[in-house]
Amino acid sequence: MGKLLRCDDVVPGCRAIIEGGSAAEIMLQAREHARTAHGLTWLTAGLTILIQQAIRDRPSDAAAVR
Repeated sequence: MGKLLRCDDVVPGCRAIIEGGSAAEIMLQAREHARTAHGLTWLTAGLTILIQQAIRDRPSDAAAVR
C-alpha cells in the first residue's frame, strides 16, 4: 500500500495531492512542492513534523469505492 499527502492538511487551500510508495518518497516530493508551489527554499523542523504527521496510507481501489 502506498502513501499520500494532501497539501491542504498542512497548507489550507492548497489542492495538491502527493502520492508515493513510502513516507520518505512523499517527503522528497513535498520538499519540491513546497519550493515550487509555495516559494519555500527550506523546511523548518516544525513544518517537517506537520508534513510527516499528515502522511496517510493511500486507500486501495476497493476501499475507495465504498
